[in-house]
Amino acid sequence: MKTDSLRRITVENREVKKILPLWIRTSFIDDDSDEIFIPAAVISKNETEIMMCASFDGVPIVIDSGHTYVPVSWAEQNYPGIGMLFDQVRETMKKYGMLT
Repeated sequence: MKTDSLRRITVENREVKKILPLWIRTSFIDDDSDEIFIPAAVISKNETEIMMCASFDGVPIVIDSGHTYVPVSWAEQNYPGIGMLFDQVRETMKKYGMLT
Protein backbone atom coordinates (compact mmCIF):
# COMPACT_ATOMS: atom_id res chain seq x y z
CA MET A 1 0.00 0.00 0.00
CA LYS A 2 1.35 3.40 -0.95
CA THR A 3 1.03 5.99 1.77
CA ASP A 4 0.53 8.77 -0.77
CA SER A 5 -2.84 7.24 -1.62
CA LEU A 6 -4.12 7.72 1.96
CA ARG A 7 -6.52 10.51 2.85
CA ARG A 8 -7.04 11.52 6.46
CA ILE A 9 -10.65 12.12 7.48
CA THR A 10 -11.51 13.64 10.86
CA VAL A 11 -15.08 13.86 12.12
CA GLU A 12 -15.90 16.98 14.07
CA ASN A 13 -17.02 16.74 17.69
CA ARG A 14 -20.57 17.73 16.80
CA GLU A 15 -20.94 14.32 15.11
CA VAL A 16 -20.42 12.49 18.40
CA LYS A 17 -22.24 12.79 21.70
CA LYS A 18 -19.17 13.35 23.85
CA ILE A 19 -15.89 15.10 23.26
CA LEU A 20 -13.35 12.65 21.90
CA PRO A 21 -9.67 13.17 21.12
CA LEU A 22 -8.74 14.02 17.55
CA TRP A 23 -7.03 10.68 16.83
CA ILE A 24 -10.10 8.59 17.76
CA ARG A 25 -12.24 10.73 15.43
CA THR A 26 -9.78 10.20 12.59
CA SER A 27 -9.91 7.56 9.86
CA PHE A 28 -7.99 7.08 6.65
CA ILE A 29 -9.20 6.11 3.19
CA ASP A 30 -6.91 4.42 0.70
CA ASP A 31 -7.89 6.04 -2.60
CA ASP A 32 -6.47 3.11 -4.56
CA SER A 33 -8.74 0.53 -2.92
CA ASP A 34 -11.45 2.60 -1.15
CA GLU A 35 -10.48 0.75 2.03
CA ILE A 36 -11.27 2.61 5.24
CA PHE A 37 -8.83 2.40 8.14
CA ILE A 38 -10.28 2.99 11.61
CA PRO A 39 -8.59 3.40 14.98
CA ALA A 40 -7.81 0.03 16.54
CA ALA A 41 -8.94 1.50 19.85
CA VAL A 42 -12.57 1.45 18.71
CA ILE A 43 -12.30 -2.34 18.60
CA SER A 44 -10.36 -2.84 21.83
CA LYS A 45 -8.60 -0.73 24.44
CA ASN A 46 -5.51 -2.79 23.69
CA GLU A 47 -4.32 -1.25 20.41
CA THR A 48 -1.14 -3.31 20.47
CA GLU A 49 -3.11 -6.55 20.50
CA ILE A 50 -5.22 -5.43 17.52
CA MET A 51 -2.10 -4.30 15.65
CA MET A 52 -0.42 -7.65 16.26
CA CYS A 53 -3.49 -9.59 15.11
CA ALA A 54 -3.77 -7.55 11.92
CA SER A 55 -0.04 -7.83 11.24
CA PHE A 56 -0.12 -11.59 11.85
CA ASP A 57 -2.93 -11.82 9.28
CA GLY A 58 -0.78 -9.91 6.79
CA VAL A 59 -3.16 -6.96 6.73
CA PRO A 60 -1.82 -3.46 6.04
CA ILE A 61 -2.07 -1.05 8.96
CA VAL A 62 -1.59 2.69 9.32
CA ILE A 63 0.36 4.17 12.23
CA ASP A 64 -0.28 7.86 12.87
CA SER A 65 0.60 9.92 15.94
CA GLY A 66 1.34 6.76 17.91
CA HIS A 67 -2.02 5.12 17.13
CA THR A 68 -2.85 2.13 14.97
CA TYR A 69 -5.54 2.14 12.27
CA VAL A 70 -6.80 -1.10 10.74
CA PRO A 71 -8.91 -1.85 7.66
CA VAL A 72 -12.66 -1.99 8.24
CA SER A 73 -12.92 -5.07 5.98
CA TRP A 74 -10.51 -6.97 8.24
CA ALA A 75 -12.21 -5.71 11.41
CA GLU A 76 -15.62 -6.85 10.13
CA GLN A 77 -14.35 -10.38 9.59
CA ASN A 78 -12.66 -10.60 12.96
CA TYR A 79 -15.06 -8.60 15.15
CA PRO A 80 -18.56 -9.17 13.73
CA GLY A 81 -20.18 -8.34 17.08
CA ILE A 82 -19.56 -4.63 16.50
CA GLY A 83 -20.61 -4.58 12.85
CA MET A 84 -23.00 -1.69 13.46
CA LEU A 85 -20.00 0.50 14.24
CA PHE A 86 -18.43 -0.30 10.88
CA ASP A 87 -21.72 0.50 9.13
CA GLN A 88 -21.76 3.89 10.90
CA VAL A 89 -18.23 4.62 9.72
CA ARG A 90 -19.19 3.89 6.11
CA GLU A 91 -22.36 5.98 6.35
CA THR A 92 -20.41 8.91 7.76
CA MET A 93 -17.87 8.62 4.93
CA LYS A 94 -20.71 8.57 2.38
CA LYS A 95 -22.41 11.53 4.06
CA TYR A 96 -19.28 13.63 3.57
CA GLY A 97 -18.77 12.44 0.01
CA MET A 98 -15.70 10.39 0.81
CA LEU A 99 -17.20 7.16 -0.53
CA THR A 100 -19.71 6.41 -3.26
